[in-house]
Amino acid sequence: MDRVSCKLTTRRLEPVAVSLSAKDIAFSFVQQGYVQSGKVECSVCHRAFVLLFDKRDVGSHGKRHSAKYSQAFRYFRERVTRDHQDGHPLEHLSKDI
Repeated sequence: MDRVSCKLTTRRLEPVAVSLSAKDIAFSFVQQGYVQSGKVECSVCHRAFVLLFDKRDVGSHGKRHSAKYSQAFRYFRERVTRDHQDGHPLEHLSKDI
């Protein structure tokens, strides 16, 4: 009988940013397989958001972050500052990148 190797293809988790005040939401993302990697702050009021990524997009010791990580980090940094005008209405932010 021939052995057939089957490679599982799983979709990557899309990056999200979660307010530090919403730890229960952050924990639910971690339970889904996200890992924390960095945080961004509003440049006006300094409200902080943790960044959660698929572990495959976060570089481990000595490895570079993926392009998706870099793009998401820039997006969320700009988005958090832009959302200040609306009073940061959302506890978590997501964007397909």
